[in-house]
Amino acid sequence: MSDLVVQTESGAVRGTRLQDGCLAWLGIPYAAPPVGALRFRPPKPVASWSGVREADRFGAAPLQRFKGDMGPPDDFYNSLPEGPLDVVGEEDCLTLNIWAPAKDGKKRPVYVWIHGGSNHEGASRLPLYHGDVLAQRGDIIVVSLNYRLGVLGFMDVEPVLGPGYRNAQVNGLKDQLLALDWIKANIGSFGGDGSNITVAGESAGGMDVSWLLCSGRLKGLVRRAVIM
Repeated sequence: MSDLVVQTESGAVRGTRLQDGCLAWLGIPYAAPPVGALRFRPPKPVASWSGVREADRFGAAPLQRFKGDMGPPDDFYNSLPEGPLDVVGEEDCLTLNIWAPAKDGKKRPVYVWIHGGSNHEGASRLPLYHGDVLAQRGDIIVVSLNYRLGVLGFMDVEPVLGPGYRNAQVNGLKDQLLALDWIKANIGSFGGDGSNITVAGESAGGMDVSWLLCSGRLKGLVRRAVIM
């Protein structure tokens, strides 16, 4: 089997080899699409798929209101236009990305990145979050992930929708936990050491990491945490 094709518990994925030799698997779903009956609900594990899923492009950015374009290769933060906010992204956004040096049988430390943006903007696909350079220079596995933002991930909708939607305001954090569960279970197939995972976040991402630490849910999932 090609080193670009990896078997996960969800199904097989085919990545891509970048110009610098780094291997990348992009847009891998870790949860069921949080749409329809799953909107404002805790995330559910992704259904397994048959065949080989192409993982050569980023998934959609989480739905949000923001200026500018969510897609590479634009320099996102230096190209923000003046004017009203636009609605960008999609609800079906719960994907993650993995970058790894060329496979050599070695199990490498894993660095999981949670982006900032006040928990209502941002995406793992933004160019400044691409992990290929860090993976190559650090000789590590780098993972970035999307999670629900704004009203879809961090708003208390129970007063409007009823008690069946209790704690909807932490669904974005639950997305992050489910992503970490998926990473723990599958990263070994990408050359990562599942017993040596560091989770890191900046700004709101750092605040999210602190919340996850306080919840006690990171025990057994990660070895270290970095809050920026």
